[in-house]
Amino acid sequence: MSRLSKALVVAQVALSLLLLIGAGLFIRTMYNLQRVNLGFNQDNLLLFALQPRQGGYKEERLVQFYRQLFERLDNLPGVRSATFGRVPLIAHYGYNTGILLPGETEKTGTEHITNRQMVRENYFSTMEIPLLRGRSFSPQDAAHAPKVAIVNETFGRKFFPNEEVVGKHVVDPEIKHEFEIVGVVADTKYDSQRREIQPLLYTPWLQEGEEIGEMYFSLRTAGEPTALVSAVRQAGTRSRQQSAGYRYQVTNDARAGKAWGRKRLYARLLSFFGGLALSARGHWALGRAGVFVAQRTNEIGIRMALGAQAASVLKLGDLAGNETGVARTGDRRVGRVWGGAASWRVNTSRSGRGSARWPSSFTA
Repeated sequence: MSRLSKALVVAQVALSLLLLIGAGLFIRTMYNLQRVNLGFNQDNLLLFALQPRQGGYKEERLVQFYRQLFERLDNLPGVRSATFGRVPLIAHYGYNTGILLPGETEKTGTEHITNRQMVRENYFSTMEIPLLRGRSFSPQDAAHAPKVAIVNETFGRKFFPNEEVVGKHVVDPEIKHEFEIVGVVADTKYDSQRREIQPLLYTPWLQEGEEIGEMYFSLRTAGEPTALVSAVRQAGTRSRQQSAGYRYQVTNDARAGKAWGRKRLYARLLSFFGGLALSARGHWALGRAGVFVAQRTNEIGIRMALGAQAASVLKLGDLAGNETGVARTGDRRVGRVWGGAASWRVNTSRSGRGSARWPSSFTA
C-alpha cells in the first residue's frame, strides 16, 4: 500500500470511531437526563395550550371563560384533576422578574432575580409537587384579596438564608405588587432538565390581571391521556373558544418533545454512519486480504506439499495483514484468518473436495 492509501485508511477508521464515540456520548446524555428528578410527577398528563385573547376574551370575561372551562374539565370522565400555569414546564421557556426584599427600595436595593409562575389554586396537588410549609393557594386568593405568593426551597435559601421565609414580604417593582409569602414547596425543574434549579415565585392566577392570557393546561388522567383529546376539544368548543387555537401534547412523560426527538435522531445518525464506515472498512480490508492470499495460493500449496507447518502458513496471513494495512489500523488476526482459510482451500483442493480458486465475491 502507498503512504497515501495507508493515511486514508487511518483517517477512515479514526472518523468512524469518532462518530461512534459521539453517538455513545449522546446516548449516555439522554440516559442521564431521563434519570433527572424533575420534582413533579410527569406521568399520565394531557398538556395543551389556549390563547383566549385571540377570541376576544379580556379581563373579567377572560376569567369567566376559564372558570367555565374548568367546570367542564374537572367533570370529564377519566380526569383526576385539571390545572394550568402561565409557563409550561421543561419547554425551554421561562419568565423571570426582579424583586425587592424587605427594607429595600428601587434606589437602594440590589438586583434579585427570580423565575415566575402564575397558577391555578390546585396546581401543586395536580402536578404532585409537595407543599413543605405554610399553606397552598385557595379560591379566596382572588383579585381583591391581599397579594400572596408561594416560593420554592431555593428561593428561601438564596434570599432568606437561616430565616423562615413564610410570612416575609417581597415586592415586584415592575408591577408595584407586594406579596406575602404564605408557603414553601419542593424544588422542581423549570425550563430545562440541564439547568440548575433557580428561585421560583408562584402567584395565584386570579391576582395577576393583565398577565393572564395564553395558559398551559395540565390534566392528570386516570388512564391513557390520548383517550381524552376529543372530549377536551369538545369542552373548549362548548365554551365558544373555537378561534383560540389549541396546541396539544399528549405524553406519559413530560420530558418527551422535540428536543428529545432531535437528540435521538443525532445519536441514531452518528451510530449508523459510524457503523457503516467501520463495516465498509472491514469489508475492504477482508477483500484486500483475500486478493493477496489468492495470489499466493500456489505458493502456499507448495509450502504445504513440502511439509510446512500450519504456523508458518499463518505467518503468510500476517503478511497479508501488513500488506493491506489491517495490522496497523485494525487487528492482525484478520490476516491470520485469511491465511488459515487459504491453507484450507489448498487442502481441499489436494483432497479433491474443492477448488484452489478464491471466491470471486472477495476478489472483486
